[in-house]
Parts: sequence; C-alpha cells; structure tokens
Amino acid sequence: MQLALALALRRRLPKSNQGTAGETGSHPGACFVFGPVLPKSVSVDWRCPKSHEPLIFFPETAGGPFYLCPASRLKYRVDQGIPVFLIDEATEMPQREVDALVTRARELGLSH
Repeated sequence: MQLALALALRRRLPKSNQGTAGETGSHPGACFVFGPVLPKSVSVDWRCPKSHEPLIFFPETAGGPFYLCPASRLKYRVDQGIPVFLIDEATEMPQREVDALVTRARELGLSH
C-alpha cells in the first residue's frame, strides 16, 4: 500500500515538488518518501502483474536495475529504488534478448 501511494503521489506532482527520502514538497505537511520501502534483508517473490510469473531482478546493468518477466517478455524499471510494476510502462523485449538475459541470470545465480 505504501508503495502504491508513493507512486500515485509522485505521478501527480511536478518534478519540482518531488522529494527524496524525508524531504517535503511545497505542500504543507506532505512528506514524500522515494527509496527502498522494504529492508534489503527482506526477500520478496515479486510476480509479473500481466503473467503472474516470478520476476528476475537484475541489480547492476548499464541502464540501471530492472525486473524481467521471461513469460510476458516485459522489462520493469526501478525508479529511485522503487520498482514500477505497471504493465503500460513496461518495455516489451524481443524473445532473443529475453533468452540472452535469462541465460545471463542463470550464470550469475539471479534466476528464480
């Protein structure tokens, strides 16, 4: 619920009003928290909102961290530490690239 609320607030505010962890925007009493909501020690089995299959997390890539669903071929970005699991904002990947990423994830021990 916190994550959904943070994303909803973030979408509705102009960039100048978006804060980082602990900062307040120009709205009195508002506090916008943008950063990891769960402690790193908590293991979460994230699922694709489209296919409901497990996601593979790629923490270190040139384009930043992301989650990949091999079943739906959707790539979900991570925005300032918050995963954006919106189907409309996900990037559909070609099957060749998905296969290469899944192979790489297995090599790195990242696969589900």
